Amino acid sequence: MAEYAPIHGIEDAQYCLEQAKSMLKRARSMWLKARESLEEAVRMGATLHTQIEELAKHGPFRPRFTSTLLSGILDAVIEGTGADMGNIQLFHPKTGQLLIYVDRGFDEPFLRFFTSVHAGQAPCSTALKRGRRVIVLDVANSPLFSGTRLTEVMLDAGVRAVQSTPLIGKSGHIWGMLSTHYRKVRQPGKKDLRLIDYFAAWAADILEAEYHAAHRRPDSASTVRNGF
Repeated sequence: MAEYAPIHGIEDAQYCLEQAKSMLKRARSMWLKARESLEEAVRMGATLHTQIEELAKHGPFRPRFTSTLLSGILDAVIEGTGADMGNIQLFHPKTGQLLIYVDRGFDEPFLRFFTSVHAGQAPCSTALKRGRRVIVLDVANSPLFSGTRLTEVMLDAGVRAVQSTPLIGKSGHIWGMLSTHYRKVRQPGKKDLRLIDYFAAWAADILEAEYHAAHRRPDSASTVRNGF
């Protein structure tokens, strides 16, 4: 495993971002080729976590850092689990809502619905309330959607199955939600769920590190773009 020098400026932060992206690419490749190699994944995650904490200290660089890695995480999860669509939502404590931050595969009607409507019975909202993953094997026949517009919205978007996993930090705080969507009725396999849990932990580490870095600075309110 490569050694990394301490970060001292924006050039170093840029270098660190490239290293983080490289590690994410390696982790993605590793999971696609040999998902049973969990020990290596854990070691890589521990090394990246140190870099996350260092890079998060650089205020002007944080939004790009967060967006880049969360987008990479979502892509890795979608490809690694064979999902057709997916999104990462961030939790806004003032409104109690989950808002989509990065997404793949959805059209405007679906995104607009989840931006403008408090979808309290959606799998993501249910997972937020319960503090644990929610899996819907068949959207068309799930009591979770009973009496709501969600069935219509999901089916119109081509979604037949969905899982939502909370992004829980080391503090126990829920920072958001990682959801994957499938065009066919489906039960995610154990390897798929392990992959989702692995990258969900990374995403939570990123968001938790950014939050703590932002709140160390007196001008943090001007740098918050994620609703923390």
